[in-house]
Amino acid sequence: MFINLSNHVSEKWSKEQLEAAKVYGDIVDIGFPAVDPKGDSDYIDKLVDEYYSKISKYDKPVVMLQGEFTFTYRMVKKLKDSGITVVASCSERHSVEVLKKNGQVERNSVFEFVRFREY
Repeated sequence: MFINLSNHVSEKWSKEQLEAAKVYGDIVDIGFPAVDPKGDSDYIDKLVDEYYSKISKYDKPVVMLQGEFTFTYRMVKKLKDSGITVVASCSERHSVEVLKKNGQVERNSVFEFVRFREY
């Protein structure tokens, strides 16, 4: 079982990323929470507990976790402490900057999946 806990639904992943995830089994998307920037430490802990409960319903999942830093840090720690493998998606960014006539710089980036790397 491969759980995608991010803001990037698996149906929009590249063929290469889907194939790499499917090595671990079926893919389940769990949307990353909207983390309130005004929330305190207790708020983050409760949110982590809520999402840990969702993940722990699956037998021996591998979790791809990416998002807001404090939530992600605490969730990675909780999952790893309970023996659950946690990975991040690694990609190569290809960017092109264009100077527009009005002086603004427009940047377009394409992210090419490379691999999953364990936290």
